[in-house]
Amino acid sequence: MTCEIDLAGVSSREQLHGLLREALALPEHYGNNLDALHDVLSEGAPRDIVFRNADQADGGMTAYIAALRRVFDDLPPSVTVRWEEGGSRFLRRARAMRESHERHYNCAQSVIAAFAEDAGMDAETACRVTANFGSGMKRASVCGAITGGLMALGLFGAEDPATVGEYYRRLRERHDGLFDCGDLLRLNRERGGDRSAHCDGMVYECVSLVEALLRETGRL
Repeated sequence: MTCEIDLAGVSSREQLHGLLREALALPEHYGNNLDALHDVLSEGAPRDIVFRNADQADGGMTAYIAALRRVFDDLPPSVTVRWEEGGSRFLRRARAMRESHERHYNCAQSVIAAFAEDAGMDAETACRVTANFGSGMKRASVCGAITGGLMALGLFGAEDPATVGEYYRRLRERHDGLFDCGDLLRLNRERGGDRSAHCDGMVYECVSLVEALLRETGRL
């Protein structure tokens, strides 16, 4: 029997684990965290799970859902998982770059290249421009995904204080006011998060945020 879990609108870890507990009939001792989820599913009966609309969860959950994906990637073959989501063309491009086994795209490249062609710039040029902006400008400074988002806004002429200020405001609310790569990674580590999932999550969050602002301001 296939278990379907709809992640649209999920806005907190508690809500997510509540959905998982109910949909997967997890035991009473389930610890409401990703390590506990891995342990329970690894030891349990075979399962067929479909996640829907992960790209429609609240933006603040992006990194955690990326970590959830990695948990399921590490489960035995008895647990089969499908992620069914449309997502915008920008998110699909960013996800393809982050999942590429042929080439590593840093966070800044993954964000700006997702928008480049729609703005009249070829993706390869965008990647060259942002080659030194990964890992916080290669010195743990401002997060590459955040920087790539600012560049993507600029490609569409969104440089006014109101739009840029709103971009910063939404990120500030979701990440305890932190913008630097080093600080964000430290906070993620203190919360027990996976580094790769965190970086993927920041990319997808910034892509979604840029798209939302461009649509809200009539630039898309």
